[in-house]
Amino acid sequence: MKSNFCKRVCLILETVICFSLLAISARAATMPVVNSGFETGDLTGWSTLASTGYGTGTGVVNNVTDQSATYPDFSNPLPGTASGTYFGWIAGYEGHAAEVLYQDVSANGQGNPTLQPNTTYTLTVAIGVGRYSTLNNGYIALVNGTGPTGTVLATAQVSTLGFSEYANNFKDLTVTFTTGPTVSGDLTIEIATAHGYPSTGDMFYDNVRLTSVAAGPYPVAVANQGFETGTMSGWSIVSTSGYGAGASVIDDVTDQSNTYPRFANPLPGTAAGTYYCSITGYDGNPAEIVYQDVSANGLGNGPLQPNTTYSLLVSVGIGRYSAVVNNAYISLINGTNSSGTVLATTTVSTLGMGPYMGKFRDLLLTFTTGPSVSGDLTIAIGTTHGYPSTGFIAVDNVRLTAAPLTGAETIGGGTIATPAVGPQPTYGIDGTGFTLVKNWHFGTNGTIKNNTDLDANFQFHDQFGTYHNPNVAAKIVAPDSADALSGQPYEGQVISGVPVPTTRTFFSDYMQTYLVPLGGVTTVTPASYNCGSGSFQAKFTLPNGGSLLGHDMIWETRVRYVTPPYFYFAIWDSGNIWNKGAEMDLIESFGYDNTPTGGNTNFQGLYWHSNTVSGTDQVTYNSWTDGMGASGFATYDPTQYHIWTMVYNKDNTYALYVDGTKVQYGSGPYWWTVGASSTGTPINLSFIFDGSWGSNTIASMDHPLATSSLSGCYYEWNYSRVYLR
Repeated sequence: MKSNFCKRVCLILETVICFSLLAISARAATMPVVNSGFETGDLTGWSTLASTGYGTGTGVVNNVTDQSATYPDFSNPLPGTASGTYFGWIAGYEGHAAEVLYQDVSANGQGNPTLQPNTTYTLTVAIGVGRYSTLNNGYIALVNGTGPTGTVLATAQVSTLGFSEYANNFKDLTVTFTTGPTVSGDLTIEIATAHGYPSTGDMFYDNVRLTSVAAGPYPVAVANQGFETGTMSGWSIVSTSGYGAGASVIDDVTDQSNTYPRFANPLPGTAAGTYYCSITGYDGNPAEIVYQDVSANGLGNGPLQPNTTYSLLVSVGIGRYSAVVNNAYISLINGTNSSGTVLATTTVSTLGMGPYMGKFRDLLLTFTTGPSVSGDLTIAIGTTHGYPSTGFIAVDNVRLTAAPLTGAETIGGGTIATPAVGPQPTYGIDGTGFTLVKNWHFGTNGTIKNNTDLDANFQFHDQFGTYHNPNVAAKIVAPDSADALSGQPYEGQVISGVPVPTTRTFFSDYMQTYLVPLGGVTTVTPASYNCGSGSFQAKFTLPNGGSLLGHDMIWETRVRYVTPPYFYFAIWDSGNIWNKGAEMDLIESFGYDNTPTGGNTNFQGLYWHSNTVSGTDQVTYNSWTDGMGASGFATYDPTQYHIWTMVYNKDNTYALYVDGTKVQYGSGPYWWTVGASSTGTPINLSFIFDGSWGSNTIASMDHPLATSSLSGCYYEWNYSRVYLR
């Protein structure tokens, strides 16, 4: 924790009281097949559908042993594209049903997903014809279902290989199939023979391989995406009914006859066509919103898909005679309307558009779903306020794409040479070319699935071996005794006859950490340190930051929280030595109580600051509300997910963002050294996640609290990712 915490927060309290589309490249993934070379010597992992004809069946041959036969099937070692020692055989009988060998690869215990949308599957099997065999009329197939009676997606015949009799060889037979945007169910691979006399017509197979490649990004159809119907058809409107508020469509050609046409003709920048939509709100009223449920717009889009990166691109315009840039935003929402669960959102302020722009620019938003999703996907475009005569926002050319991920996510080794598998940065901040090096996706379907994974990747104290920082009143609770420092409480430990409650719980797509009483107390008190927290810190560190690291860095964390009075929350980093920095507080917020001196509190976490220590911060947070307001935040709801992003470049500049909106930046060099000076001692860079409570050094947080007030409160961590370039 911070050595100068008290001094800085007391100062803060005094003042409070008074681009082009992100490129997503397709990646090939191997889908493991059990016993793919039959090297177990049997058909383990495979199932059969027998025709029961005379001499029919399937089995496995040991090629070494087969050499002692009068007529061995193949030379030794196996020729062509076969591999290993064993190979399979299959025989049918003319006039009977097919003899089939199959494997449900979605359910073979190897972690393969079910059939994925917009993905190309390639099945390759080494097919052999023995030295004394005639050609069998076999085939391989990809099937949607749990067995060969499912829906056949594609087949390939052995006859296409051009085998002649007495071939004594194996050749690769390949079949491919690309799924559409809506699929479900398992994927099964199949090897079969329709018929053939068993004494001469055996078909041999070996070395079964299956790969998948996401065929993305693919377009998700948006109705009336350019508003070229001249109406709002396809879109719904949430109206504030405020003076001048509303959404409508403007014909740019007709608008030229006005005294003050908003845009040139034809429409400039990234707008398209003749029409565009205008949205206006009125200061003090709720947001004016247009939205579209793309899963239900009649254009054949499916519901929200798992493990898929969605990219929303909207052309946003500021009129030539607009004196104020309206605080508009775009959002991706899980639900049927704008009131659903917000997946990600970003604001027009990221475009840097000033008054009298007379132009359109593309605003980008991306979000990658986890493995467990359901329901519809809705896009929303809104404005929170703005005087209609000067502050309207024009929108046009709404585009949405999806790109399925291939392969399971991985944590990563922490370097560009040992990257992680997972999504790209959400907002395309600072351009492209970043490599994901650490992918902490919390939840049973993520990469940090349980306490074992958490223990392997995180520690439950700071870099100085402190679990009870004197400036914050909650002790960090370790998950077990093995991870606890001397004297540190751990889950299940009996204190004063009462076990320490659970402080961390894993759900499918996130982890919650809690504040808990220690020793069965009914009131937690800062001076007593009888409150426990689930805070944690990554064991992974970067050796330095900025030019001393030699890489641009992005750190992105998605989190939400429901807090009690006097909470303490921070996402921040510092180093292995602390003396007036270097330190970056991506977000810091605490539940101050200023009731006696003005009546304002922050028990719900509505206010925060984003600062560095010893940096050249350009946004002033002496008053948290003023700093937030200067960044475009009139309101902030911490119970909804927000994405916090830190950019720290090798030119020693930095910028901090929430939901794609810049909330802090430094215009001058920021040295990642002791004291943040060019001559300071270099330090490493740690990643710290604090969900804590109370302080006995900050008067407005130094209050007792009934433990019943901790019930129902949590810090909820979806993911945190580190990228390097």
